[in-house]
Amino acid sequence: MKAKWPIQQLQIATEIALTETEYDGAPSARIQSVPDLRAIRYYTTLGLLDRPTEMRGRTAFYGRRHVLQLVVIKQMQSEGLSLGEIQQKLTGASDRRLSSLAKLPATFWDNIENRVAKKAKQSNKSSEKKSVQRSAEDSWRLVPRHERSFWAEPVQAANQSPKDDIVIRNETRIEFPGGVAISIPLTHQEVTPEIIEQLSVSIQPFLAVIESARLDRQAE
Repeated sequence: MKAKWPIQQLQIATEIALTETEYDGAPSARIQSVPDLRAIRYYTTLGLLDRPTEMRGRTAFYGRRHVLQLVVIKQMQSEGLSLGEIQQKLTGASDRRLSSLAKLPATFWDNIENRVAKKAKQSNKSSEKKSVQRSAEDSWRLVPRHERSFWAEPVQAANQSPKDDIVIRNETRIEFPGGVAISIPLTHQEVTPEIIEQLSVSIQPFLAVIESARLDRQAE
């Protein structure tokens, strides 16, 4: 059974395919090296890319021919051809013709479904992590500016190590500056660095409010 992917996974399959050809990348900064979802839809409206092979409700599904088309489009763009010129060259191209132009390895399709699924899973995890960080940053922005002047920067970057003044006791209690502590349920057998990073990001707005309140009391 041939693979059928939603547009997000079509983009991933195309990215994988381009890394396994002699593709040199986009000729200028104005052209994407790997087409994003908007570009893929645009190619479809131009007729450069075939319409989806299947619709399930509102979700469109694409197949191997679409991957070949996208690979060849990007390869031709890297050679300096415009989209109009590419359209003239690819009109009516057969799968065999596209395969010949794409020059993918003979074994490329053997395990492509699993490779796409694995990369899509990794991409989803990365997106979820970024979403957590954005939520923490948004929480910080909700704190009035005069209440967060104590902190020079709103949050700690996710790829930095936890601050030295964060203390872990018995792997169940994490103490932050300002007298704030978080207890981890005993069902968590290990407090990983990832957990510390997420907590250190999320706790910053609350620490800022606590410190502001402490300074206000001292001023009274």
